[in-house]
Amino acid sequence: MYCFQNKVALRAVVGLFVCLSSEAKSQATDSVRVLRQVLVRGIGESRFAVGSTTCQLDSLIVSRLSGSSLGELLMRQSTLYMRQYGAGMLASISMRGTGPSQTALFWNGINLNLPTLGQIDYSTVPIFAGNNIIIQPGSQSALYGSDAIGGTVHITQQLGLKQGRQVSLQQEIGSFSRYFTHLQATASHSTWQAQANFYQLYHQNDFPFRNIAKAGAPIERQQNAATHYWGVMPQCYWQPDNKRQFSLKAWYHHHWRQVQPTMAAQEVRDQQQDENFRLVADYEQLSGRKGILRLKSAWVFDEIVFNASRSTMKRYLGQMRHQWDWSPNFTTEIGSQLQHAAAKVNAYGKEVHEQRADWFALARFCAKQSWLFSATIRQTIVPGFSAPVAPALGIQWQDCLGEKHSLTWKVQISKGYRVPTLNDRFWQPGGKPNLRPEHSYNAETTFTWKGNAKLSSLQGTITLFRLWVRDWILWLPQGSFWSPENARQVRVTGAEAHVSYQRFITKGFWRAEAHYAFNQSLNLYPLSSNDRSAGKQLPYTPLHRAFAAACVFWRQWLVQMDVNYTGLRYPTADNETWLEPFTITNLLISKDWQLKRWRLQALFRLNNLFNTSYQNFQLRAMPGRHFQASIMVQTNFNNW
Repeated sequence: MYCFQNKVALRAVVGLFVCLSSEAKSQATDSVRVLRQVLVRGIGESRFAVGSTTCQLDSLIVSRLSGSSLGELLMRQSTLYMRQYGAGMLASISMRGTGPSQTALFWNGINLNLPTLGQIDYSTVPIFAGNNIIIQPGSQSALYGSDAIGGTVHITQQLGLKQGRQVSLQQEIGSFSRYFTHLQATASHSTWQAQANFYQLYHQNDFPFRNIAKAGAPIERQQNAATHYWGVMPQCYWQPDNKRQFSLKAWYHHHWRQVQPTMAAQEVRDQQQDENFRLVADYEQLSGRKGILRLKSAWVFDEIVFNASRSTMKRYLGQMRHQWDWSPNFTTEIGSQLQHAAAKVNAYGKEVHEQRADWFALARFCAKQSWLFSATIRQTIVPGFSAPVAPALGIQWQDCLGEKHSLTWKVQISKGYRVPTLNDRFWQPGGKPNLRPEHSYNAETTFTWKGNAKLSSLQGTITLFRLWVRDWILWLPQGSFWSPENARQVRVTGAEAHVSYQRFITKGFWRAEAHYAFNQSLNLYPLSSNDRSAGKQLPYTPLHRAFAAACVFWRQWLVQMDVNYTGLRYPTADNETWLEPFTITNLLISKDWQLKRWRLQALFRLNNLFNTSYQNFQLRAMPGRHFQASIMVQTNFNNW
């Protein structure tokens, strides 16, 4: 069945490229054409997030980790913590000391968090789901709505501006029977661009590990941890003139895996299958001389089959927003969003429907070139709930200290919220339709210093923040079943520090960077008379996370070494047991060649260089030293 599906998908992608190539060839002429300017931009809302920090992952490194999942990338290239239930298994995020359902993942502006679970498995998201990955820590509910108490992660897709036709093929092999394939076809003309991607991964994942759950801690092979996924991602842009642009993006992903058991339960044979289809259409039009109208519609289908239990979710979304640039220093934007969700889950007893409506207003003002201000507000309307209004205020001051130095100070205060999930409300037994939404208050300040010389640059940033979360929803035992309660009151105190240095050399550059995150996430009050969690760190929330990397790019060679440190974690709320800290070191080496119309890239990655034995989640084995090697071939058909 898998082989048949893969062949059909591969033929579909190749067929699409042939059609695109034929169309481009029929429209080509001997004269030189200039591609019209395309409205390519990052996250439109981020310009109104004055006072907050934003981190964009280095595309040079991200492109060379394309065979990995988003969870692996964030764990390796940031100070975010991923709660991994084993290698290639469920990966949920912890941003600024919050839980997985309090961070929203957006793909081209669509929140991918499941309405049933309130979160998404980051191991099911390939890196090349987009070519631009941005992290926005801190409460962002005023910009993005529910689920953004801890922050947001954004994946966007943008096609390049090069005119012509290209095909690239990447083949990767790795330890423990790992095989990854990625085929990409791109075509463009003066008014349109199109791209199609096909990808597939098979990983037996039978790595050796020391089983500390058995007497004598014998070396065993991991069982029941294989994973296989494949998918297709077509997208197209059409720009009939300089005032209008239409884009259509689709993504089908099929993911099957065995669920890795704990060290003490190696005979368990659970399986899970995920199927996802996402379709997003965007339209942008210049409105007069000062305005931009943006329309978005989307359809999202998610299905999870765990053993024989099936859950399906469908969402329909429509969004309209209008931006006015009243002057070079003053911009406003208003908009609204409607969403309908339908879920079929056996535990609900019936199909459940939910409607949500959002309205929002954003403003940004620059004063005297050194001061920047923003004010945003959002209100979500959900039948049966009184979701709080989410406002945010931001200030930024920047001054040049001479010609080569600059200093920036930012501050932001905001309010966030999270609407209870469908599971929280409708799961039987235990669900409670009258749960209150979680709400939070966030305050942060950031100082950044930048220094530039002729061939080098140095930057240092430190952020201090405090976050209070009220009515945190927690599932607690109620006799013979569990039930959600607005139980926790949490306070997060934290700091983030970043420093980076880059120097240009002949035909290349070298760079060194270090990042550190401190997140003290405390439950303030006991949950019951005999509860011992008050004043204790939340489970699986490390107090310390650090990441450092050094890379050299010279004559198309790239060598990078990164080191990741994860501090002590507590599996239980009373903090009476813990998992030891661990440090993982990784090495990456790649080389590019340009041979006329052909481009070749060879890559070798050595992960867990020092063969560290560690547990990310209690009694879930993780692999020791292992490798991945790949080769990518790309050709341009313009002159063929």
